[in-house]
Amino acid sequence: MATLTDRPDSPVGSADDRADHTAPGGPATRAGRAWVLALAAGGPIAVSFAAMSALMALVFALTPGATLSLPGVFGAAGPAWLAAFHVPLTVLGQRLGALPLLPTVLMIALVARTSSDAAGRLGASTPAGARPVLVAVAVTHAVFGAVLAAASSGVTAQASPVVAFFACGVLAGLAATIGTARPAGLLRAALARADEVTRLGLRAGVVAAIALLGVGALVLAASLAGSWPTAAAMFRREAPGFGAGLGMLLLSVAYLPNVVVGVSSFVAGPGFSMGAATFGPLVSHPGPVPALPILAAVPAEAHRWSMVLLLLSAGVGVLVGWMVRGLPGSMLARCRAVGVAAVVVGLIFLVLAGMSGGALGGGRFDPVTVPAGLLAVSLFVWVAVVGSGVAWVTRGRLVDHPNSE
Repeated sequence: MATLTDRPDSPVGSADDRADHTAPGGPATRAGRAWVLALAAGGPIAVSFAAMSALMALVFALTPGATLSLPGVFGAAGPAWLAAFHVPLTVLGQRLGALPLLPTVLMIALVARTSSDAAGRLGASTPAGARPVLVAVAVTHAVFGAVLAAASSGVTAQASPVVAFFACGVLAGLAATIGTARPAGLLRAALARADEVTRLGLRAGVVAAIALLGVGALVLAASLAGSWPTAAAMFRREAPGFGAGLGMLLLSVAYLPNVVVGVSSFVAGPGFSMGAATFGPLVSHPGPVPALPILAAVPAEAHRWSMVLLLLSAGVGVLVGWMVRGLPGSMLARCRAVGVAAVVVGLIFLVLAGMSGGALGGGRFDPVTVPAGLLAVSLFVWVAVVGSGVAWVTRGRLVDHPNSE
């Protein structure tokens, strides 16, 4: 006679039965769950390293005089993979810390997507359920990064295994957290105790940061359009031939997010610098820049009209104030929401600016600096002051005219 626990549809039963009940279609055995975790941790590494190897092989094949070999391709793919995780490199004895952001963004997106899929397959609907995914992804990437850095010892580009361990582990863990935030309820748990004012401030801050990056991209596009002949001439001079041209194009695209962050800092006021040259709307000492076509947009001389661009940062503050204008309650609540948004914008650009610059081989363009602290403070002031003013003015009108919405 079958007992209650023998029935497959019973709510009481083995751990595997409960796993199937909580995660329909998910792995029912410990081995199955281990396989899902292994794919989440090792899948992005395999895919990204294979992509880096294929890209290096293409560059070697199209570069005149370069020898295409398997050891050479893997020897170049290793440092490139570490650079994608923003691990500083030492190239021919010179430190390279100004690394391209686009590969980092793509790597974060890949790890986040894989972690999200793993959390869904495991039925991880709570933060505790997502913990195995986070640990597996972070530890695997940290160990692989350290091993890869140790293996690069003695080649042209080298990296510290200790730095690689922590950099790869932290970045992969952050990406996995982003990927599992929604399916595992991490975001819901983080905001569970936040009131409406805080939630709206957080949302407005993220929107404002995206808007400022969009402003930076638009200003960069306009500058490039105006200096297109210079960029084209630089491209032909510095990268003759198809192979060199392809390499220059890939390098320009890879550094595109760095330049956008620098232009956003220019719009906000602090600007950026390359070696002794400083570029900004308030303080500017122009000088030579690296021979990268995308940098043709950098002004060759100071212009007073560039101060007009500061109005675009004020526009971001206007956007925040407009978003919080409908909050019920006192003006203090709306100012608190604006303050939360200002802090979010400042923190986001503190990280982005810190990752956009760094050492550049000890030459005349070293270092590349986007002043992270000054930029964060400037954006906080722009958003807090302008946003509070707009929230106060627009809310007053809404009170006078309640049917205006």
